Amino acid sequence: MESMKELEKLNNYIEHFHSELGLYVVIDRQALHFAFDLCKGSDKLEIGGVITGFYSKYGTTCHVRCFHPPTSDSKRGTHLFENGILGLAEKLKSLWQKQEYYLGEWHYHPHSSPSPSLQDKAQLKEISSSRSSKCKFPLMLIVGENTDGNFCYSLTGYNSKDKYISFK
Repeated sequence: MESMKELEKLNNYIEHFHSELGLYVVIDRQALHFAFDLCKGSDKLEIGGVITGFYSKYGTTCHVRCFHPPTSDSKRGTHLFENGILGLAEKLKSLWQKQEYYLGEWHYHPHSSPSPSLQDKAQLKEISSSRSSKCKFPLMLIVGENTDGNFCYSLTGYNSKDKYISFK
């Protein structure tokens, strides 16, 4: 997990590597700060959206380019976030034409750890088997808060071998 203060020390991206998979996930720092800003303005309700980006030519690096805000039909609560669908298909189609793709989901756990819940893990598994998502290795980024009030996050993926992958 990275705290916001630690992110400030890095360049324009944050790099995560999973040695077992030989996969890098590179997150655009400005995009992550946009997600943090959405969390700051969330009135302590869960908030989230989809993650988009692209894979390198040989599929060894996943580039996270954008954390999209929730659609207007999303449901939010103190312990609930359900991403809506209003306008999402059109947005993803226009990004697809620019070779930017759906990579997964992100959301915020106010005053809590960014660890994925059982519901979060079930959602990852469901995304990977969904034909409409066209995402065989979905990512889930969860934003949480440290005890000092700073934002932190976890990054988890799910592969077809029924395995959850945590990135450090």
